[in-house]
Amino acid sequence: MPQREYDIVVFGATGFTGGLVAEYLAGHVPDGCRWALAGRNPAKLEAVRERLTAINPECADLPLLQADVTDAASLAKVAEAARVVVTTVGPYVEYGEPLVAACAAAGTDYIDLTGEPEFVDSMYLAHHETARRTARAWCTRAGSTRSRTTWASTSRSANWVMPRRTPTSRCAPRSAPTPSSPAARTPRR
Repeated sequence: MPQREYDIVVFGATGFTGGLVAEYLAGHVPDGCRWALAGRNPAKLEAVRERLTAINPECADLPLLQADVTDAASLAKVAEAARVVVTTVGPYVEYGEPLVAACAAAGTDYIDLTGEPEFVDSMYLAHHETARRTARAWCTRAGSTRSRTTWASTSRSANWVMPRRTPTSRCAPRSAPTPSSPAARTPRR
C-alpha cells in the first residue's frame, strides 16, 4: 500500500463526540503519528484545533480537511489521504454510507461509533466485497456498550479483518492474526 499522508483522520471533529475523540488523541497520540481533523465548516475546525492546542501545543499545526457527506469527491480525498478514518457523523443510517463507500474504494480502514444495526447490516451487504478486495478493516459500533463482543463475533463470522496493534505500528495496524495463530486465541484485555 502506498504511503498515506495521515495515519488517522477524525471526521466530524466539530461535533460533540468528534471533539471528544480529537481531545483524547491530542493527549494520547503516540509520537510520529500523523493525524488530521475533518469536517464541513473550516471555522469550526479551526476552533477545535485551537482547543486542542491548549491540551497539546503540537496541535497548533494540525491539518484541517474540509469534507461533507453530500460531497463524494471530498470524502474520496479524505479516504485516500488516510490509513484510518474515525467518523462520528451520524445518524449513520442517514449520513454514513458515502464515507463507508469512499473508504472501501480507497482501501482505508474505517471506524465508527454507530449503535444502528440496520446501518451495519446494509453497509456489510453493500460494501463488504469491495472492502475485502482492498483488505481493509471495518470497526463499527466502537461506541456501543456491546462493541467488543459484537466486533469480535462479527469479525469472526463474517471474515472481517480484526486489526491488532504491533510493536512496529505507529497508530493503526495493517494486518490481523489468522484464526489459528496464537494471537487470535489469546484473549485481549
